[in-house]
Parts: sequence; structure tokens; C-alpha cells
Amino acid sequence: MQSMTGFGQGSATAAVGTVAVQIAAVNNRSLAIHLRSDLHDVALEEVMRQELRSLARGSINAQVSFHAPSHAVWDRERLAATWRELAVLAKELGA
Repeated sequence: MQSMTGFGQGSATAAVGTVAVQIAAVNNRSLAIHLRSDLHDVALEEVMRQELRSLARGSINAQVSFHAPSHAVWDRERLAATWRELAVLAKELGA
């Protein structure tokens, strides 16, 4: 694709949360990529930039956000087992 003018958005939801993507582009003589993300994953952001670089030109504004579910479900048995293991380790280390 050489360049484009337009807007698109999409989202996907899984058990860990929802990822939403918005992309707006206008014609420009060169390629200018502006990527905002709250994912805090440099490697993933670089993959997204590489995909956007497949465009030959245009001013591209992309925003990626992640929203985790607001409720947390604790596995009490697993937490208790972990706590017991930590207590044993603390005794072994003399803490």
C-alpha cells in the first residue's frame, strides 16, 4: 500500500483483558509514524512500528491500549501453598 487517508479501530477480548487499537492516517509526502501505547512492552511496540513502516508514506497516528478486568479472582489454595513454601524457604535460609 502506498498511502491512505482514513480511520480504523478494533478490539479483542480475552480472559486477561481487552486490547483496543485505533489508527488514523492522512496523506503526507513522507512517512511519519506516531504510536502511543500503554502496553509497556518495548519489543511489542517495535513490532507494531515495523508493521506501520510497511506503508510507503503518510502521517500515521496509532493508539494501542490494554484494559485488564477490574476484578481479581484469587486462588486461595494456591496462595496458601505458596505461602507455606515461602515459610519453609525462610527457615532454610535462617530468616
